[in-house]
Order: sequence, then C-alpha cells, then structure tokens
Amino acid sequence: MKIDLKLLEKTFNVIALILSIIFAFKESLYFLIVIPIGITYYLVKKNILSWRCKIPHFKKVKTFSIKKTTKPNMIFVYGSLLNPDSLFRTIEERESKFIEYIPAIVSGYKLSWINSGIKLNMVDNDWNSSENKNYGALNIVKTNKISDKVYGAVIQVSNNELEHIKNREKNYKYKNITTDVTPKYKIDFNQDVFAFVSDNSSSNEHFVIRQEYYNSIKKSLKCLGFKGNLIETSSKIVKTQYPDSKINSIFKNNSKIDAINSSLNKYLFSNNCVRYHKGDEMPIPSAALPLILNREVFKEIIKISEAAISLSKKTLDLIGNNKSYKKLSGYSNSCFDMASQNYFNTRELPEITRVDICLSNNEINIFEINTDSPGGMFHLDCLIKKQKEFLNDAGLSNNIDLDLNLLESEKDLCNSIVAALNQCWQNFNLKRNENKQLKVIAIVEKNWKTWATRTEFEHFKNLLISENYDTDIYEPDELDFIDGNLVVRKTKKKIDLVYKRVLWNDFFEYENKSKIEVNNNPFFKAYKNNSVCMVNSLNSWLAGNKLSLAVMKTDSFEKELKENNIELLKSEKEIIKNNIPETYIWSDKYVEKQTIMDKIDSFIIKSFTGFGSKEFVMGGKDSDIKGTFLKQINNGYILQKKLEHGKSLVPIKTKNGLDWHNWSFILGAYVINGKCVALEAKFAEKPPITMNYDKNDNPVAYRTAVFPTLN
Repeated sequence: MKIDLKLLEKTFNVIALILSIIFAFKESLYFLIVIPIGITYYLVKKNILSWRCKIPHFKKVKTFSIKKTTKPNMIFVYGSLLNPDSLFRTIEERESKFIEYIPAIVSGYKLSWINSGIKLNMVDNDWNSSENKNYGALNIVKTNKISDKVYGAVIQVSNNELEHIKNREKNYKYKNITTDVTPKYKIDFNQDVFAFVSDNSSSNEHFVIRQEYYNSIKKSLKCLGFKGNLIETSSKIVKTQYPDSKINSIFKNNSKIDAINSSLNKYLFSNNCVRYHKGDEMPIPSAALPLILNREVFKEIIKISEAAISLSKKTLDLIGNNKSYKKLSGYSNSCFDMASQNYFNTRELPEITRVDICLSNNEINIFEINTDSPGGMFHLDCLIKKQKEFLNDAGLSNNIDLDLNLLESEKDLCNSIVAALNQCWQNFNLKRNENKQLKVIAIVEKNWKTWATRTEFEHFKNLLISENYDTDIYEPDELDFIDGNLVVRKTKKKIDLVYKRVLWNDFFEYENKSKIEVNNNPFFKAYKNNSVCMVNSLNSWLAGNKLSLAVMKTDSFEKELKENNIELLKSEKEIIKNNIPETYIWSDKYVEKQTIMDKIDSFIIKSFTGFGSKEFVMGGKDSDIKGTFLKQINNGYILQKKLEHGKSLVPIKTKNGLDWHNWSFILGAYVINGKCVALEAKFAEKPPITMNYDKNDNPVAYRTAVFPTLN
C-alpha cells in the first residue's frame, strides 16, 4: 500500500492545530476572540476565503479604459480565453499586466463540448501521460432560441494579437455575432463583435475534460458576476497539467532556485564550460532547471529529427541531379563534383547534426536542419549531468527519465561524438579495404582561439587524448599537403582523421576572389585526394542548404525523387506533410509575389546558407521590411511561415533578479550518425532566439537540457 506522505503531514498539522486551540481555550477565554480572527486573516491572505473574486491579471470593467488601437477588435470569449494567464501566453507582446473583461451574454446560442483533439504534452498527478490524449473544449452552437444563452465577456485586442489568437484557435472559425451579443452594462461597443465558433458538432468519440480548464472558466464566470452552474458536462474530468507547472510548484521557492542556479554556475566554471565575452570568462547562459516533456512528445521529436536528416540527404541527391535546383542553390559545380567524386568521404547521412524544432499548440515543426558541424554539445552534457542531480534531490527519480534509456545510443553526448568519429574511420577503412588503426585526429577550426565557446574545442581535444588518440586543435593554415597526405606543417605529423568544426562556407567565401586559393588549399587537396577521413564531410554542408526545406514542400517533390530512383518512406511523407511548415523558394518562378506581400506579417525569409539568425528577416508592415523582402527575391532565400514558438515557465536570473518567466523556447535535437542522442531547449523572452548578447551585454537566450517523463 502506497502512503501519501503529504496527506499524512497535512492531517497531523490539522490535528495539532485543533489540539493547540483546545489547550489555549483552557488557559484563557481571550483566545475565543483572537483565534477565529487569526484563522480568518490567514484564510483570506491565502485566498482560501475571500469576499471578492480574485484572479491574477483579470479585471472586470464596465467599459474599456483605453482603446488598444484606434479600431480594436472586439471578441466575445467563453472558454479558455476567459483565463487571462492563458490569454497572455498567446498575446505575449501586450505590455499591460491585466486583461479587461466586460461581462456579456449571447442569446440564441448554447454551450457544447467538442473533441479538441490530442494534447500530448500533458501529465497527470503521477507524471503519467493522461489516460486519454483526447481533450474536450467548449464551443457555442446557434439554436435561434431566445431562451438559450451563453455567458462570457467581451475583450479588445489589436490586429497583431488577433492573428496570434487565430493561430491558437485554428480549429474554430472567426464569426460575427454582433446582433446576438448583449453587454451586462448599458454600453454600446460601436463596432462588430466576433467569436470563435467551431462547425464540429458534439462528438460521441470519447474525450476527457481537464479540471484546470473547467475550474478556470467557472471561476472567471463567477468573477464576472454570473451565478449558478453555467457549464455542465457528462464527460470525465481529470487532473492534468503541463510538466513545467508541476516543476514550478516543486521548485517555487526562489531562494532554493537561486541556490540551484549558483550551484550550476560553479559547476560550469569548475569544468571550464565557460563563454568568453569582451575578455571575461562567464558561465554560459543557462536555465537552472531542465525542460520536462511528456515522454510521447519526446519520442515523437526523436522520430521526426532522425527522419529530417534522412530527408535532407535524399533532397541533396535530388538537387545535385536537377540543373534548375543545382543552379539555384548557390553552390558551385565544383562543390557538387567534389562531394560526389570523393567516394571515401561521402556518407549515407550527414554525421554530426542538429535539427531545430518549434513545439507549440501541440504541433512539432522543423524550421532548420543544421548539418555543418553544430556546437554546444559540451555545455549540454554539463547541463544534463548537473540537472539530473537537481531532479534526483527533489525526489523526481521515479517520474523523470534521468537515464534517457529510450535512446539507442551513448548516454553522454560528447562520447557519442567520439563513437561517430570511430564509425566514420571504420567506414573509411572499409571502402579502402584497409584495417589501419586510427591514431592522429585534428580538430580544425578557423580562428578558434577567438571563439566565445573555444573551451568546447579544448574539451574534445582532452576527451580524445583520454581515449589514446594523438589529438590537437589546428587552424586550416597550420596544415599542409605533402606526398599525398594531410600533415601538420611544423611537425610533418600525418593526420588520419579531421573533426571539421570550421564551416565549409568559410572556405568557399574565397571562391569569388580566386578559385586557385581554394584549389591550392592543403585542406581541400587532402579532401579531393581522399587521403584523410573528414567529419563532417562536404556533402554534410550541402545537405544543410535551406533550399532543401522548400524543395521538400513542392508538389512535384515525390515525383522528382522517383525519377531519380529515390524512394520516400511512408513516415517521411507524413513528416513532410505534418512537420515541415509552409515553405517556398523566394523567387518569381515559385511564388506569387503580390500574394505574399499582402500577408507579409505571416512570413519570414532566410538565406539558403545563413546561420545564427544571420541573413534572416521577419515579415512586417514596415516599409523598410517590405523593401528588404523585395530586394532579396531571386537572391537565394526561402520564404517560410512564421512559427508559433513554444511557451514554458522557466527560472531565469536576469538583471531584475531570479524569477519564473513564461518565455518562448525552441528545441534542438542532436542527431549523430542518424540517431538522436539528446535534446536541448533555448529560451528567450521573445523570438528570434539566438545565443548572442544584446547591446547592453545581456544574454538574449538561455540554454537548458530536455528530459522526458518516465511514463
């Protein structure tokens, strides 16, 4: 029999309180007056007893105090939008700290429950996935009976806020209900009022109702002054919540979080996991606690990220065989020729990669595939190790998968890199019909001593040395090509394998000046000569061209692959359909320019080969932004639908102190030799999320590890 220790503790506290009061009464009748007053004060302070209905950020008004815009949008809300916290997560840009609600009634409609679909990222009180992934949500149905009424409120939002809400409520239609709305107070809105209404009738399919959702609506209706049980359901009501809310409730003590944050930073410093900024050693901006995802979501992200790498390679093969795409990619013919001719360095999949993903509104969207030597793995390893300790100390070992056993690979991310280097060497030998021992490894990076995260290179150097490999870090110009071998210029030491951290783009930038400089480069000579095993190889860089995402979304993609004897798996087809957002080639040949410019707010443009938020423009109505969009058409850019970022509570120490923030996040899935080995999350107050510093030298984003629930 499992004993609930918290319930036992509460029971003893109540018994102790009652006994204390009884003994106090025996000593003095004075306590007959003081004790009830004290208990009442405590209950009021804790909001257990209140004469006023209080909801944080909720403000019941008779008329709006300030117009949101010259002509704001009026929305009648009756479900989750009655919860200001839920609404703020959607309209995150609003500066005010409250939502104004005008009580209103819609006549000729009634409330109904519909199946809103799967919400994977939910857990119950035991950290298990909810017993049923289908959840019910409220809807309003027109009956034309005057006696039928729906109680709620009218709010005002700006055009931009409305777009965010529409994206959230995409299963509902935005319907004009002006003639059916009556405000509780005698006011005139002087404009149309809309509501989100679904065409779906009440479904007989089984679904459950989230208790938090149900209770929040009931409480809001009470605060609006409506009495009685105004929402009823025959469906089962279950206690579920998001994992970050549970983590918040466990670690809500700020002094405790401060101690954890301090412990983490000391650990990073002691392991030399630091960042150099303006000459100073600083801990890499890190969230104190990990992001917890429902195990089903975690597994789905792994599947999608692994398929993304497979798809990127197939798309590269198509681009290389398609003259139009090949020319459009911006790569020279020599790049494709070298990648295809260098048989020993050409892999079935890019070796060390990261897939960047948005998780929001129960959708998983791939927005970038980084196949050219991504970094950050040493830092993530440190975070995983330390954050395991924090979760273990909090007694969450039985709820959170601290060992990540569902991954079929090395548990340690950096060790996975070592394993990948060994695997590449074995394949290199196998193709040569050789069985040579791997002895000398060169980590190659351009100007590596000036990099903010150069300690990552040093960590890999020391790790490989501990594995008995002769390893050092080199600049490209410290190498030479002598007698058919890549060697260290000073010592003439022959190099067996290169762990290439320098971006290929840093070599090919010289091609416009002089192809001779590239062709005479020792690094390239060794690669072209197949005399050194190179990880990541040239085809890894080519596979990461963002043009690939747009090509995957073309109507002719599958047909063109078949023409090149390349087959798509069923799972890959589903991922293209469901997990790659609306993406186009930003070219007159592939899009209707004016159609895009009319809804420019909904898109971003990204250079085929840009990285780190470089060559990236977010759409907007500003004339300068429009001009930039038009300037870059036919100039090597993709056009991609803006993605809603995930939102999660995260403890961050900023200049205003340490506190819990509801910030945006993106996920990075590290895929090594085709297998996902770890997930990271990057948090920022708002997109775009980049691990850079702002003009005031404050970090823009914070990184953390991602763990799955156990069940």
